[in-house]
Amino acid sequence: MCDALATRGISDPDSQEAIRFCVERCPYSDCIAVERSLKPSPQRTDRERALEMARAGVPIAEIAARLHVSERTVHRWRKEIDA
Repeated sequence: MCDALATRGISDPDSQEAIRFCVERCPYSDCIAVERSLKPSPQRTDRERALEMARAGVPIAEIAARLHVSERTVHRWRKEIDA
């Protein structure tokens, strides 16, 4: 388990709380807890990461900022998957 999660008292790295912490406040560039719990393949695309963050309840603006894409791009990715 990630030591950043442990210091916050989060014991389940697959929980919504852990995912939100990793996405919003993780001190590491790639949070190992999120990578492990969301990892369908060794390398996920930004689109896949955006969709996982959206499912975890992360606001569109935050997703766009974290992935260095526009909010419109994030909306388009979600629309393509929901179609």
